[in-house]
Amino acid sequence: MEIRKGTTGVRRRHMKKKKVIKTLVVMALSSLTFAVNVQALTITTSSHTYGSSYSVNIQKGEDKLINASEMVAYFNKYEEGFTNTIEPSAYFYKTGSPSGPSPAVTMEPLTGGASVGFTELTESNIVKAVRISGTGVGCTRMKGLFEWKNSQTNATEIKRYPYQVGIYVHMPATGIKVINSGVSDNENGIDFYTYVGSKDRFDTNVLPFESSYVTWDKVSYNALQTIQASTSNQDIAKISNVGSHDWSNSFFVVNALKEGTATIKVNSTYNEKAARTIKINALTKPTYSVSETEMTLAGESIMEKRIHSTISNLGNLNKASVKWTSSDESVLSIDDDTSLNPTLETGNPGKATLTCTFTDLVSQNNKSVSPTKINVNVTVKGNADIENKVITDKNTLINDGDIIKATKEGDEILIRVEEYGKEAGFKCDSSDTEVCEVLKPDNQIYSFLLRKKSEGTSRITVETTSGKIITFTYDSISDEKGNDNQKATTSSGVRKKQLKKPKIKSLKIKKSTMYVKIKKKPSKYNATGFEIKIKRNGKTIIKSKWKKKKLKIVNVRKNCKYEIMIRTYKGKKKSKWTTVKKKVR
Repeated sequence: MEIRKGTTGVRRRHMKKKKVIKTLVVMALSSLTFAVNVQALTITTSSHTYGSSYSVNIQKGEDKLINASEMVAYFNKYEEGFTNTIEPSAYFYKTGSPSGPSPAVTMEPLTGGASVGFTELTESNIVKAVRISGTGVGCTRMKGLFEWKNSQTNATEIKRYPYQVGIYVHMPATGIKVINSGVSDNENGIDFYTYVGSKDRFDTNVLPFESSYVTWDKVSYNALQTIQASTSNQDIAKISNVGSHDWSNSFFVVNALKEGTATIKVNSTYNEKAARTIKINALTKPTYSVSETEMTLAGESIMEKRIHSTISNLGNLNKASVKWTSSDESVLSIDDDTSLNPTLETGNPGKATLTCTFTDLVSQNNKSVSPTKINVNVTVKGNADIENKVITDKNTLINDGDIIKATKEGDEILIRVEEYGKEAGFKCDSSDTEVCEVLKPDNQIYSFLLRKKSEGTSRITVETTSGKIITFTYDSISDEKGNDNQKATTSSGVRKKQLKKPKIKSLKIKKSTMYVKIKKKPSKYNATGFEIKIKRNGKTIIKSKWKKKKLKIVNVRKNCKYEIMIRTYKGKKKSKWTTVKKKVR
């Protein structure tokens, strides 16, 4: 019994010892495992703080979701010197403590900064997004850490990346104000006129104005408001640039490409209902001219149509007007001052500036474009100071009452009219155009060409720009053979001139302008001039008389059929039509 008892005690002691050894082994293994795990979960924090250029804009009262994946994608793409350094699967790191977990992000208001609330959105205990809400206007800085750990079983390291981003809270946009000087803004939108080829800049404010700017590290009033602009027709008005001029306003540039109208819509990036429309009217720029630059006139006389103005290259949409003014109405006054051809009335001897002001729709409605002004220097002299001369191309002086002779058919005499030693021919008439024809030589404004037509005499009257008149007699005698080859004899024995049908030498179209060239001058067809009729798609658009060989037709439209009809005339006599048809593609 004793032996048994002793044996039993030994066994008990052995079993107890074995249990202790087992416990120690388990504890040792646990310690080893802990050591291995501690070694495997090495944490590395980047020394670089990301997000110096990243910002989030929200309106007061607005909520916005900030995804960690979007911020990481931005940093990996745009963070200078640290491209693709953050793993795409990174998330917002939420710290833990004995008293409880700390927030994943913190808000650090700047001076006068915004008030921003936030809510963390977790998925599987990981903060992948933060919902922010703007409660106070201004700016603040959002700070925190990104965390990433390998999803593989044998993960050995956790990486963390500090960041800071700007949170801008601004007032809700209520409207757009165009503020550049050339525009008249109003509630109904803007009607803006410009020339084709122009580039016009429009500066804008997002209303309310106080909400349109912010500073980062100083007093913040509100977040930067940006705009976006779109056009209804890029072929007419194309937007070339949209940007921020400074912290207070934005701008965009419109290129006017061709004549027509287009609508530009401008709205706040954050509120499309806060918008303004601008109607762009792109117009062809006219060309203006005045027939004289200097004039010398006789005192106390009325000169009708002594000067004229011209408006050319006027497009289909544009309209232009003219206004004549005098710097001294005691010397020179004007009747019909809104006519292209005004009537001038002289008074006291002296000098005055005659100004012709051209105003079109662009200069009328766009404050940044001035009307075109052309000045004419006018000298008014007393009647005793007037000197008149008519000189032939052979330097023969023709006095009032003289007789000049033409010796053969087709003989031409060029006369030049002078006044005060300056060229001043205004008008020249022949009392019998069947004997002597008066023509205007090319590029010689103050000269006239006298051409023999048949035997006989004609009284020639020359009028100067001052209103003075010189008269002389043109005596046409027969040639040596005693006949006139320019006359035809009818059955009744009466000689009658025959008009010839004109011939068209060329017809060209360049940049919506048609150029028609007739082979000869009117005189070569025994005519005074040409009668012209232009039809477009069967409808007559031009009917006029012309005395030159060259004809220019502007505003030629594409995809139209044109019919150009030309005939000669002299008095009531007219030749047959010469017709050319042209389809413009």
